[in-house]
Amino acid sequence: LRDFFLGGRKIAWMAVCGSVIATEISAVTFIIVPMIIYKPGGNFTYLMLAFGTILARFIIGYFFLPVYFEKEIYSPYQYMGQRLGRRVDKLTSILFIIGAVLGQGVRVFAIAIVLEVVLKIPLTTAIFIIGFFSIIWTLMGGITTVIWTDVVQFIIFIGGALAAFIFIVLKLPGGINEVMHAGIESGKFTLWNFSLDPAVSFTLWCGLFGTSFLTLASHGMDQMNTQRLFCCKDLKDARKAIIWSSSGVLITVIMLFVGAGLYAYYKRFPLEEGLKILVEQDMSRIFPVFIVYSLPKIFSGLLISAVLAAAISSLDSTLSALSQTTVTGFYKAYFVRSKDEGHYVRASRFFVVFWGIILCLMAVFCKPLSKKYGDIVQFALAMTSYTYGALLGTFFLGFFNVKRDDFGLLYGIPFSMLIVFSLSWRNIVATSIIMFSLLIIIFFWLT
Repeated sequence: LRDFFLGGRKIAWMAVCGSVIATEISAVTFIIVPMIIYKPGGNFTYLMLAFGTILARFIIGYFFLPVYFEKEIYSPYQYMGQRLGRRVDKLTSILFIIGAVLGQGVRVFAIAIVLEVVLKIPLTTAIFIIGFFSIIWTLMGGITTVIWTDVVQFIIFIGGALAAFIFIVLKLPGGINEVMHAGIESGKFTLWNFSLDPAVSFTLWCGLFGTSFLTLASHGMDQMNTQRLFCCKDLKDARKAIIWSSSGVLITVIMLFVGAGLYAYYKRFPLEEGLKILVEQDMSRIFPVFIVYSLPKIFSGLLISAVLAAAISSLDSTLSALSQTTVTGFYKAYFVRSKDEGHYVRASRFFVVFWGIILCLMAVFCKPLSKKYGDIVQFALAMTSYTYGALLGTFFLGFFNVKRDDFGLLYGIPFSMLIVFSLSWRNIVATSIIMFSLLIIIFFWLT
Protein backbone atom coordinates (compact mmCIF):
# COMPACT_ATOMS: atom_id res chain seq x y z
CA LEU A 1 0.00 0.00 0.00
CA ARG A 2 2.93 2.34 0.79
CA ASP A 3 4.40 1.63 -2.66
CA PHE A 4 1.04 2.06 -4.43
CA PHE A 5 0.25 5.43 -2.83
CA LEU A 6 3.66 6.91 -1.88
CA GLY A 7 5.98 5.24 -4.38
CA GLY A 8 7.99 3.90 -1.45
CA ARG A 9 9.00 7.53 -0.75
CA LYS A 10 11.96 7.23 -3.11
CA ILE A 11 10.90 9.14 -6.25
CA ALA A 12 13.31 11.81 -7.52
CA TRP A 13 12.25 15.36 -6.70
CA MET A 14 12.64 16.50 -10.33
CA ALA A 15 10.14 13.84 -11.43
CA VAL A 16 7.73 14.95 -8.69
CA CYS A 17 8.19 18.57 -9.79
CA GLY A 18 7.41 17.68 -13.42
CA SER A 19 4.37 15.70 -12.29
CA VAL A 20 3.02 18.64 -10.26
CA ILE A 21 3.40 20.92 -13.29
CA ALA A 22 1.81 18.36 -15.62
CA THR A 23 -1.17 18.01 -13.27
CA GLU A 24 -1.85 21.73 -12.91
CA ILE A 25 -1.23 22.55 -16.59
CA SER A 26 -4.40 20.74 -17.49
CA ALA A 27 -6.43 20.69 -20.67
CA VAL A 28 -8.13 23.84 -19.38
CA THR A 29 -4.82 25.70 -19.64
CA PHE A 30 -3.82 24.06 -22.91
CA ILE A 31 -7.08 24.75 -24.73
CA ILE A 32 -8.67 27.73 -23.00
CA VAL A 33 -5.69 30.05 -22.38
CA PRO A 34 -5.14 30.64 -26.14
CA MET A 35 -8.86 31.48 -26.39
CA ILE A 36 -8.51 34.08 -23.61
CA ILE A 37 -6.02 36.00 -25.78
CA TYR A 38 -7.75 35.35 -29.11
CA LYS A 39 -11.23 36.55 -28.13
CA PRO A 40 -12.21 40.23 -28.47
CA GLY A 41 -10.68 42.23 -25.62
CA GLY A 42 -8.40 39.35 -24.58
CA ASN A 43 -4.91 40.16 -23.32
CA PHE A 44 -2.00 39.02 -21.13
CA THR A 45 -3.61 40.14 -17.85
CA TYR A 46 -4.32 36.43 -17.23
CA LEU A 47 -0.64 36.30 -16.24
CA MET A 48 -1.49 38.39 -13.15
CA LEU A 49 -2.57 35.14 -11.51
CA ALA A 50 1.04 33.90 -11.59
CA PHE A 51 2.20 36.27 -8.83
CA GLY A 52 0.06 34.64 -6.17
CA THR A 53 0.74 31.09 -7.25
CA ILE A 54 4.54 31.55 -7.00
CA LEU A 55 4.29 33.23 -3.58
CA ALA A 56 2.08 30.42 -2.28
CA ARG A 57 4.57 27.70 -3.29
CA PHE A 58 7.27 29.26 -1.11
CA ILE A 59 4.84 29.38 1.83
CA ILE A 60 3.94 25.72 1.29
CA GLY A 61 7.60 24.71 1.01
CA TYR A 62 8.76 26.47 4.18
CA PHE A 63 5.70 26.26 6.45
CA PHE A 64 3.31 23.50 5.34
CA LEU A 65 5.72 20.73 4.35
CA PRO A 66 7.77 20.69 7.59
CA VAL A 67 4.68 19.73 9.63
CA TYR A 68 3.65 17.12 7.04
CA PHE A 69 7.05 15.40 7.20
CA GLU A 70 7.16 15.13 11.00
CA LYS A 71 5.41 11.75 10.72
CA GLU A 72 4.69 9.39 7.86
CA ILE A 73 1.21 10.35 6.68
CA TYR A 74 -0.66 9.75 3.45
CA SER A 75 -2.56 13.04 3.23
CA PRO A 76 -2.91 16.54 4.79
CA TYR A 77 -6.24 15.37 6.19
CA GLN A 78 -4.46 12.90 8.47
CA TYR A 79 -2.40 15.80 9.82
CA MET A 80 -5.54 17.83 10.50
CA GLY A 81 -7.12 14.82 12.18
CA GLN A 82 -4.10 14.42 14.46
CA ARG A 83 -4.25 18.09 15.45
CA LEU A 84 -8.01 18.63 15.66
CA GLY A 85 -9.62 15.25 16.19
CA ARG A 86 -10.51 12.16 14.19
CA ARG A 87 -13.80 13.60 12.96
CA VAL A 88 -11.91 16.43 11.25
CA ASP A 89 -9.79 13.91 9.31
CA LYS A 90 -12.91 12.38 7.83
CA LEU A 91 -14.68 15.69 7.27
CA THR A 92 -11.77 17.24 5.37
CA SER A 93 -11.38 14.04 3.34
CA ILE A 94 -15.01 14.41 2.29
CA LEU A 95 -14.32 18.04 1.39
CA PHE A 96 -11.45 16.95 -0.83
CA ILE A 97 -13.62 14.35 -2.55
CA ILE A 98 -16.36 16.90 -3.27
CA GLY A 99 -13.85 19.46 -4.55
CA ALA A 100 -12.02 16.91 -6.71
CA VAL A 101 -15.23 15.73 -8.37
CA LEU A 102 -16.36 19.29 -9.07
CA GLY A 103 -12.99 20.61 -10.27
CA GLN A 104 -11.84 17.61 -12.28
CA GLY A 105 -15.22 17.23 -13.92
CA VAL A 106 -14.64 20.62 -15.56
CA ARG A 107 -11.22 19.53 -16.83
CA VAL A 108 -12.63 16.39 -18.42
CA PHE A 109 -15.39 18.49 -19.98
CA ALA A 110 -12.80 20.91 -21.44
CA ILE A 111 -10.72 18.21 -23.09
CA ALA A 112 -13.84 16.48 -24.41
CA ILE A 113 -14.50 19.63 -26.46
CA VAL A 114 -11.27 18.87 -28.36
CA LEU A 115 -12.20 15.25 -29.04
CA GLU A 116 -15.65 16.39 -30.12
CA VAL A 117 -14.04 18.55 -32.85
CA VAL A 118 -11.26 16.11 -33.79
CA LEU A 119 -13.26 12.88 -33.97
CA LYS A 120 -16.63 14.48 -34.81
CA ILE A 121 -18.33 12.50 -32.04
CA PRO A 122 -20.90 13.51 -29.38
CA LEU A 123 -19.48 15.30 -26.35
CA THR A 124 -20.70 12.60 -23.93
CA THR A 125 -18.93 9.87 -25.92
CA ALA A 126 -15.72 11.92 -25.88
CA ILE A 127 -15.96 12.28 -22.10
CA PHE A 128 -16.20 8.53 -21.51
CA ILE A 129 -13.35 7.78 -23.94
CA ILE A 130 -11.08 10.06 -21.87
CA GLY A 131 -12.32 8.48 -18.66
CA PHE A 132 -11.70 4.93 -19.92
CA PHE A 133 -8.06 5.51 -20.88
CA SER A 134 -7.33 7.47 -17.70
CA ILE A 135 -8.71 4.63 -15.56
CA ILE A 136 -6.58 2.03 -17.37
CA TRP A 137 -3.51 4.27 -17.04
CA THR A 138 -3.96 4.71 -13.29
CA LEU A 139 -4.59 1.00 -12.68
CA MET A 140 -1.25 0.05 -14.23
CA GLY A 141 0.95 0.86 -11.27
CA GLY A 142 -0.29 3.37 -8.72
CA ILE A 143 1.36 6.70 -7.99
CA THR A 144 4.75 5.70 -9.47
CA THR A 145 3.17 5.14 -12.88
CA VAL A 146 1.20 8.36 -12.53
CA ILE A 147 4.28 10.47 -11.72
CA TRP A 148 6.64 9.10 -14.37
CA THR A 149 4.05 9.14 -17.15
CA ASP A 150 3.18 12.69 -16.09
CA VAL A 151 6.81 13.59 -16.75
CA VAL A 152 6.60 12.15 -20.29
CA GLN A 153 3.25 13.88 -20.88
CA PHE A 154 4.77 17.13 -19.58
CA ILE A 155 7.46 16.91 -22.28
CA ILE A 156 4.87 16.07 -24.96
CA PHE A 157 2.64 19.07 -24.35
CA ILE A 158 5.57 21.50 -24.08
CA GLY A 159 6.72 20.21 -27.48
CA GLY A 160 3.19 20.50 -28.83
CA ALA A 161 2.76 24.08 -27.65
CA LEU A 162 6.10 25.17 -29.13
CA ALA A 163 5.32 23.36 -32.40
CA ALA A 164 2.00 25.24 -32.73
CA PHE A 165 3.62 28.63 -32.17
CA ILE A 166 6.57 27.91 -34.49
CA PHE A 167 4.18 26.81 -37.26
CA ILE A 168 2.17 30.04 -36.94
CA VAL A 169 5.33 32.16 -37.08
CA LEU A 170 6.63 30.30 -40.15
CA LYS A 171 3.26 30.46 -41.92
CA LEU A 172 2.80 34.23 -41.51
CA PRO A 173 4.62 36.34 -44.15
CA GLY A 174 5.81 38.75 -41.45
CA GLY A 175 6.80 35.99 -39.03
CA ILE A 176 7.20 36.89 -35.36
CA ASN A 177 7.06 40.60 -36.20
CA GLU A 178 3.56 40.17 -37.62
CA VAL A 179 2.42 38.38 -34.46
CA MET A 180 3.85 41.16 -32.29
CA HIS A 181 2.47 43.95 -34.46
CA ALA A 182 -1.05 42.47 -34.58
CA GLY A 183 -0.99 41.88 -30.81
CA ILE A 184 0.29 45.35 -29.90
CA GLU A 185 -2.16 47.02 -32.27
CA SER A 186 -5.14 45.29 -30.63
CA GLY A 187 -3.86 45.50 -27.03
CA LYS A 188 -3.24 41.76 -26.70
CA PHE A 189 0.04 42.29 -24.86
CA THR A 190 -1.46 44.42 -22.09
CA LEU A 191 -0.13 42.86 -18.88
CA TRP A 192 -0.97 45.06 -15.89
CA ASN A 193 -4.46 45.64 -14.57
CA PHE A 194 -4.86 47.46 -11.24
CA SER A 195 -8.66 47.66 -11.39
CA LEU A 196 -10.60 47.25 -8.13
CA ASP A 197 -13.79 46.29 -9.98
CA PRO A 198 -14.83 42.82 -8.67
CA ALA A 199 -16.39 42.05 -12.06
CA VAL A 200 -12.94 42.12 -13.74
CA SER A 201 -11.54 38.58 -13.73
CA PHE A 202 -7.76 39.07 -14.00
CA THR A 203 -6.20 41.88 -11.94
CA LEU A 204 -3.03 42.26 -9.86
CA TRP A 205 -5.08 42.05 -6.66
CA CYS A 206 -6.82 38.90 -7.84
CA GLY A 207 -3.39 37.38 -8.47
CA LEU A 208 -1.74 38.49 -5.22
CA PHE A 209 -4.63 37.62 -2.90
CA GLY A 210 -7.13 35.36 -4.65
CA THR A 211 -4.67 33.10 -6.45
CA SER A 212 -2.28 32.91 -3.52
CA PHE A 213 -4.99 31.48 -1.25
CA LEU A 214 -6.24 29.29 -4.09
CA THR A 215 -2.74 27.82 -4.58
CA LEU A 216 -2.20 27.35 -0.84
CA ALA A 217 -5.28 25.14 -0.94
CA SER A 218 -4.71 23.44 -4.30
CA HIS A 219 -1.01 22.63 -3.75
CA GLY A 220 -0.86 22.53 0.04
CA MET A 221 -4.22 20.94 0.92
CA ASP A 222 -5.47 19.14 -2.19
CA GLN A 223 -4.42 15.49 -2.11
CA MET A 224 -4.05 15.50 -5.91
CA ASN A 225 -0.86 17.56 -5.55
CA THR A 226 0.29 16.85 -2.00
CA GLN A 227 0.29 13.09 -2.65
CA ARG A 228 3.21 13.67 -5.02
CA LEU A 229 5.17 15.66 -2.45
CA PHE A 230 4.78 12.82 0.06
CA CYS A 231 6.54 10.58 -2.47
CA CYS A 232 9.83 12.48 -2.05
CA LYS A 233 12.41 10.86 0.21
CA ASP A 234 12.60 13.80 2.62
CA LEU A 235 11.51 17.35 3.38
CA LYS A 236 14.37 18.93 1.45
CA ASP A 237 13.43 17.16 -1.80
CA ALA A 238 9.73 17.91 -1.36
CA ARG A 239 10.51 21.60 -0.84
CA LYS A 240 12.61 21.73 -4.01
CA ALA A 241 9.82 19.98 -5.96
CA ILE A 242 7.08 22.43 -4.96
CA ILE A 243 9.19 25.59 -5.34
CA TRP A 244 10.66 24.62 -8.72
CA SER A 245 7.17 23.75 -9.95
CA SER A 246 6.73 27.55 -10.22
CA SER A 247 8.47 27.18 -13.58
CA GLY A 248 5.16 25.84 -14.91
CA VAL A 249 4.23 29.51 -15.40
CA LEU A 250 6.48 29.41 -18.49
CA ILE A 251 4.04 26.98 -20.13
CA THR A 252 1.22 29.43 -19.48
CA VAL A 253 3.32 32.14 -21.15
CA ILE A 254 3.85 29.90 -24.18
CA MET A 255 0.10 29.26 -24.44
CA LEU A 256 -0.60 32.99 -24.20
CA PHE A 257 1.75 33.57 -27.14
CA VAL A 258 -0.04 30.77 -29.01
CA GLY A 259 -3.27 32.74 -28.49
CA ALA A 260 -1.64 35.91 -29.82
CA GLY A 261 -0.36 33.89 -32.76
CA LEU A 262 -3.83 32.55 -33.49
CA TYR A 263 -5.18 36.10 -33.51
CA ALA A 264 -2.55 37.21 -36.07
CA TYR A 265 -2.98 34.01 -38.11
CA TYR A 266 -6.74 34.31 -38.54
CA LYS A 267 -6.44 38.00 -39.16
CA ARG A 268 -4.25 37.11 -42.15
CA PHE A 269 -6.12 33.89 -43.11
CA PRO A 270 -9.80 34.26 -42.03
CA LEU A 271 -11.79 31.20 -41.00
CA GLU A 272 -14.06 29.55 -43.54
CA GLU A 273 -17.73 30.34 -43.00
CA GLY A 274 -18.62 26.93 -41.53
CA LEU A 275 -15.69 26.96 -39.10
CA LYS A 276 -16.39 30.58 -38.21
CA ILE A 277 -19.92 29.66 -37.13
CA LEU A 278 -18.55 26.71 -35.13
CA VAL A 279 -16.12 28.98 -33.25
CA GLU A 280 -18.69 31.73 -32.68
CA GLN A 281 -20.95 29.17 -31.00
CA ASP A 282 -18.14 28.36 -28.56
CA MET A 283 -14.92 30.41 -28.58
CA SER A 284 -13.07 27.63 -26.73
CA ARG A 285 -13.07 25.68 -30.01
CA ILE A 286 -10.62 28.07 -31.69
CA PHE A 287 -7.43 26.15 -30.83
CA PRO A 288 -8.94 22.69 -31.55
CA VAL A 289 -10.19 24.03 -34.92
CA PHE A 290 -6.69 25.33 -35.69
CA ILE A 291 -5.16 21.98 -34.73
CA VAL A 292 -7.47 19.97 -36.95
CA TYR A 293 -7.95 22.22 -39.99
CA SER A 294 -4.82 24.39 -40.25
CA LEU A 295 -1.84 22.34 -39.09
CA PRO A 296 -0.05 19.73 -41.25
CA LYS A 297 -1.05 16.21 -40.21
CA ILE A 298 2.21 15.46 -38.39
CA PHE A 299 1.89 18.59 -36.23
CA SER A 300 -1.83 18.02 -35.82
CA GLY A 301 -1.13 14.54 -34.45
CA LEU A 302 1.48 15.92 -32.06
CA LEU A 303 -0.91 18.59 -30.76
CA ILE A 304 -3.77 16.11 -30.30
CA SER A 305 -1.36 13.87 -28.37
CA ALA A 306 -0.33 16.87 -26.28
CA VAL A 307 -3.93 17.74 -25.47
CA LEU A 308 -4.74 14.16 -24.47
CA ALA A 309 -1.54 14.04 -22.41
CA ALA A 310 -2.65 17.15 -20.54
CA ALA A 311 -6.04 15.57 -19.91
CA ILE A 312 -4.75 12.20 -18.71
CA SER A 313 -2.02 13.73 -16.54
CA SER A 314 -4.69 15.62 -14.60
CA LEU A 315 -7.29 12.88 -14.47
CA ASP A 316 -5.01 10.00 -13.46
CA SER A 317 -3.66 12.18 -10.63
CA THR A 318 -7.17 12.81 -9.35
CA LEU A 319 -8.15 9.15 -9.60
CA SER A 320 -5.09 8.09 -7.63
CA ALA A 321 -5.74 10.71 -4.94
CA LEU A 322 -9.46 9.91 -4.67
CA SER A 323 -8.73 6.20 -4.40
CA GLN A 324 -6.07 6.75 -1.73
CA THR A 325 -8.34 9.02 0.32
CA THR A 326 -11.26 6.59 0.11
CA VAL A 327 -9.21 3.53 1.09
CA THR A 328 -7.10 4.98 3.92
CA GLY A 329 -9.69 7.43 5.21
CA PHE A 330 -12.86 5.33 5.09
CA TYR A 331 -12.60 1.78 3.74
CA LYS A 332 -9.68 0.71 5.94
CA ALA A 333 -10.83 2.75 8.94
CA TYR A 334 -14.50 1.71 9.09
CA PHE A 335 -15.30 -1.24 6.85
CA VAL A 336 -12.42 -3.72 6.48
CA ARG A 337 -9.77 -3.16 9.15
CA SER A 338 -7.68 -6.32 9.33
CA LYS A 339 -6.78 -7.50 5.85
CA ASP A 340 -3.43 -8.02 4.16
CA GLU A 341 -1.81 -5.36 1.98
CA GLY A 342 -2.87 -7.11 -1.23
CA HIS A 343 -6.53 -6.71 -0.29
CA TYR A 344 -6.20 -2.94 0.14
CA VAL A 345 -4.32 -2.57 -3.14
CA ARG A 346 -7.13 -4.43 -4.92
CA ALA A 347 -9.68 -2.23 -3.16
CA SER A 348 -7.71 0.82 -4.32
CA ARG A 349 -7.98 -0.32 -7.92
CA PHE A 350 -11.72 -0.82 -7.52
CA PHE A 351 -12.12 2.76 -6.29
CA VAL A 352 -10.05 4.05 -9.22
CA VAL A 353 -12.73 2.62 -11.53
CA PHE A 354 -15.57 3.86 -9.31
CA TRP A 355 -14.30 7.45 -9.16
CA GLY A 356 -13.47 7.42 -12.86
CA ILE A 357 -17.14 6.78 -13.64
CA ILE A 358 -18.27 9.48 -11.18
CA LEU A 359 -15.91 12.06 -12.73
CA CYS A 360 -17.22 11.29 -16.21
CA LEU A 361 -20.81 11.77 -15.05
CA MET A 362 -19.82 15.09 -13.45
CA ALA A 363 -18.21 16.17 -16.75
CA VAL A 364 -21.47 15.43 -18.58
CA PHE A 365 -23.31 17.60 -16.06
CA CYS A 366 -20.81 20.46 -16.61
CA LYS A 367 -22.21 21.38 -20.03
CA PRO A 368 -25.37 23.12 -18.73
CA LEU A 369 -23.51 24.52 -15.69
CA SER A 370 -20.77 26.16 -17.81
CA LYS A 371 -23.27 28.53 -19.48
CA LYS A 372 -23.37 30.65 -16.31
CA TYR A 373 -19.68 31.59 -16.60
CA GLY A 374 -17.77 33.77 -19.07
CA ASP A 375 -15.30 31.01 -20.00
CA ILE A 376 -14.18 27.58 -18.83
CA VAL A 377 -11.19 28.94 -16.88
CA GLN A 378 -13.53 30.96 -14.66
CA PHE A 379 -15.84 27.92 -14.43
CA ALA A 380 -12.94 25.66 -13.35
CA LEU A 381 -11.73 28.11 -10.70
CA ALA A 382 -15.28 28.56 -9.40
CA MET A 383 -15.87 24.83 -8.96
CA THR A 384 -12.79 24.40 -6.77
CA SER A 385 -13.62 27.43 -4.62
CA TYR A 386 -16.58 25.73 -2.94
CA THR A 387 -14.37 23.58 -0.70
CA TYR A 388 -10.93 25.22 -0.65
CA GLY A 389 -11.83 27.94 1.86
CA ALA A 390 -13.06 25.44 4.41
CA LEU A 391 -10.02 23.19 3.89
CA LEU A 392 -7.54 26.02 4.30
CA GLY A 393 -9.34 27.44 7.34
CA THR A 394 -9.34 24.04 9.05
CA PHE A 395 -5.62 23.60 8.35
CA PHE A 396 -4.79 26.98 9.92
CA LEU A 397 -6.77 26.07 13.06
CA GLY A 398 -4.55 23.02 13.50
CA PHE A 399 -1.32 24.68 12.36
CA PHE A 400 -1.54 27.65 14.75
CA ASN A 401 -2.82 25.47 17.59
CA VAL A 402 -5.52 27.95 18.57
CA LYS A 403 -8.38 27.14 20.92
CA ARG A 404 -10.79 25.13 18.81
CA ASP A 405 -13.58 22.61 18.93
CA ASP A 406 -13.81 19.90 16.30
CA PHE A 407 -17.54 19.71 17.03
CA GLY A 408 -17.85 23.33 15.93
CA LEU A 409 -16.11 22.51 12.66
CA LEU A 410 -18.89 20.06 11.84
CA TYR A 411 -21.09 23.16 11.55
CA GLY A 412 -18.53 25.69 10.33
CA ILE A 413 -17.37 23.74 7.28
CA PRO A 414 -20.83 23.22 5.73
CA PHE A 415 -21.69 26.88 6.38
CA SER A 416 -18.48 27.93 4.64
CA MET A 417 -19.54 26.03 1.53
CA LEU A 418 -23.07 27.45 1.72
CA ILE A 419 -21.71 31.01 1.90
CA VAL A 420 -19.60 30.51 -1.24
CA PHE A 421 -22.57 28.89 -2.95
CA SER A 422 -24.92 31.74 -2.10
CA LEU A 423 -22.39 34.39 -3.16
CA SER A 424 -21.67 32.62 -6.46
CA TRP A 425 -25.21 31.80 -7.46
CA ARG A 426 -27.05 34.49 -5.45
CA ASN A 427 -29.30 31.74 -4.14
CA ILE A 428 -32.10 33.06 -1.91
CA VAL A 429 -32.66 29.74 -0.11
CA ALA A 430 -28.96 29.27 0.78
CA THR A 431 -28.59 32.90 1.86
CA SER A 432 -31.69 32.66 4.06
CA ILE A 433 -30.44 29.44 5.71
CA ILE A 434 -27.05 31.04 6.41
CA MET A 435 -28.49 34.23 7.91
CA PHE A 436 -30.97 32.33 10.09
CA SER A 437 -28.27 29.91 11.30
CA LEU A 438 -25.83 32.71 12.09
CA LEU A 439 -28.47 34.43 14.21
CA ILE A 440 -29.01 31.20 16.17
CA ILE A 441 -25.23 30.74 16.66
CA ILE A 442 -24.83 34.35 17.85
CA PHE A 443 -27.77 33.90 20.25
CA PHE A 444 -26.24 30.78 21.85
CA TRP A 445 -22.81 32.47 21.98
CA LEU A 446 -24.23 35.50 23.85
CA THR A 447 -26.27 33.41 26.25
